[in-house]
Amino acid sequence: MEPFLDTLTIELGLDPEIYRNPASFIATVRAEISGQILRRALEKLGGKQIFARALNTDATGLENYCRAIRLDRGKSEIVLDTIRVWIRIQQIWESGQLAESWIRSNVPALGGLRPLELFDTYEGRRWVIQVIEKIECGEFS
Repeated sequence: MEPFLDTLTIELGLDPEIYRNPASFIATVRAEISGQILRRALEKLGGKQIFARALNTDATGLENYCRAIRLDRGKSEIVLDTIRVWIRIQQIWESGQLAESWIRSNVPALGGLRPLELFDTYEGRRWVIQVIEKIECGEFS
């Protein structure tokens, strides 16, 4: 993985191995992350609506998760996966502002849905990643 992602992962309070090694990712989920990791992700990456959508909550609920000593395994996995996807989107668009605009746009390759609408499920986040990878390869925009 590239140095940017390693640096960002460390700044979030995570071991960079979690996005290179599935066993490390699983171990981190099982250990459960703190709400501080979510708070740092929101500060460094933005995307409150994305994380709120992924966690099926609103701004108040998101703040409650940020204050949590530990998020349960399910929430930990959602947060870590959302971080991975959101970083990837920002890398492809090379701008947080362009990434924010794209996730709110209807994307034909996503059946006309907005990427933001798909963050509430694992399969939805995978679909967004697949489309982003095709955009990166120049298959479509």
